[in-house]
Amino acid sequence: MLEAFTGLLGLFVGLVLGHRLSLGRDKRKEFNHAISPVREVLIVQLDKLEAGIFEHGITDRDVTRLRASLGELASKEIVFAYAKYGEARKGSGSHDKYGSFTKNEDGFSKFTAASKILLSKLRVK
Repeated sequence: MLEAFTGLLGLFVGLVLGHRLSLGRDKRKEFNHAISPVREVLIVQLDKLEAGIFEHGITDRDVTRLRASLGELASKEIVFAYAKYGEARKGSGSHDKYGSFTKNEDGFSKFTAASKILLSKLRVK
């Protein structure tokens, strides 16, 4: 009788543990799938910023998609980092009426730093 009980207990513990681990794996896959496109755009943007070329990079729409995919709790840090990124982007320089960009060196370096912080929040799990 005791052998049957320990066998059933082991089976039950194995089922619960396996289920929990598979839920975690699925959440991690969803997160990685959601951040991949935004992460790619940000990596390309950082390469251009380090070469001294201004590019807008990600938009509000990208972050809204992340919030919709991940939920409010999982995307909270990303949204906060994006707000700082947006502020830094505004101070990085300006476009004249012909569309050419005039770079503000201090703002540009802050924008590059904010982009790196945002990329660190979008790391693959």
